[in-house]
Amino acid sequence: MEIFGKRLADEKIYEGQNRTDDPKEVEKVLANILAAQERPPGTKVLDVGCAAGDFLRYLRNQFPKFAFTGVEVLKNLADLSIERSPGIPVRVGSILDSTFFKNESADVIFCNGVLQIFEDIETPINNLLQALRPGGTLFIHTPVNDTPVDWITRYRRAETFESTWELGWNIFSTLSFDRVLEASSLKLEWTWQAFQMPFPLGKKDDPMRSHTFKTEYNQFQEQVGGLLLINTKILIVHKPSEGTTKD
Repeated sequence: MEIFGKRLADEKIYEGQNRTDDPKEVEKVLANILAAQERPPGTKVLDVGCAAGDFLRYLRNQFPKFAFTGVEVLKNLADLSIERSPGIPVRVGSILDSTFFKNESADVIFCNGVLQIFEDIETPINNLLQALRPGGTLFIHTPVNDTPVDWITRYRRAETFESTWELGWNIFSTLSFDRVLEASSLKLEWTWQAFQMPFPLGKKDDPMRSHTFKTEYNQFQEQVGGLLLINTKILIVHKPSEGTTKD
């Protein structure tokens, strides 16, 4: 898959922060949903796109009897996660690599804030489903559009025309996600859960970090770049324990 543009922000953001004890609000929501499933000790959890491992460490604190593994495409972030998270292995790999995911297997898979980088969601979703064990749950948190329209975006910092065009804020419709899941050879059950920030986020030095403002419909509407409104949802996909393939 050819992608025009680069994703530049991740290393600077994640190398400069450690949010083990101050998780993002959506990470708290995801952990609460996982807790409600009452999974047994030894449950294997995979965080795809784990960056420096903040979410992995938070999850381990919440579920000390589970087994955790991270996957991260950037080696320096994977190394940082291993350094900060002794006992949690992290493999360097791409969510687009089907061969890589043939060697992965987990009861619970998280993919938080990753899919908006890509122009195609079918390949990464199918790779995640391939690694999901029967009876397992896949959690995808991503910006979505409830209107049946997909958006591919690029941005650059306009201080100079030599700035690199950057990726990271593509927005696919919930319909497109539903169609990918419906087309799968697997028997799947899925639901959507809305997520809204429960408090305001102030503007940061980087205008492409999200902040909130009040609208008629949302007290804490997220926005990036002074223009793009961000509405996110959590897609919860369950693979049945038996009869995992369609007839």
